[in-house]
Amino acid sequence: MTMRILGIDPGLERTGYGVIEAPDGGLGDMRLVEAGVIRTDADMPLAERLAEIHDGLEAVFTDFRPDAVAIEQLYSHYKFAFGHQEDKSTEKLLTSVVNILFQQREAARNAQDFETADAIRAQLDNAGITIEDTSQGPRWRRKQRISYKL
Repeated sequence: MTMRILGIDPGLERTGYGVIEAPDGGLGDMRLVEAGVIRTDADMPLAERLAEIHDGLEAVFTDFRPDAVAIEQLYSHYKFAFGHQEDKSTEKLLTSVVNILFQQREAARNAQDFETADAIRAQLDNAGITIEDTSQGPRWRRKQRISYKL
């Protein structure tokens, strides 16, 4: 079975991404499916920039339906420029990725595609995210700090 992997290189001005396919989940004969950059305007407020990155990543998830996600940590030079803002930005990016997967799980459940819904739930569980189906609807919470690999 071919595994589709999305790699994300987060940044506030440029968030890069690449989608590869690996036969049988192995590293041999990998194939690049797509690569791109989500760009934001440095003059925009942080919340708008993060929303733009979220929307761009949501489109990538919808178009390519990755089986796994790897997110690179931000480099230390961001600490020099922004203090600890990179930690908050990375956390917001990770939360966006979880929300996208959560929404895809709910769409699969609504379409009665329980195999896909269960696979997404297992992927989130492996990343430290618990999904609770409540009378008010499903919600997610962290078991622990989010892993950088979903």
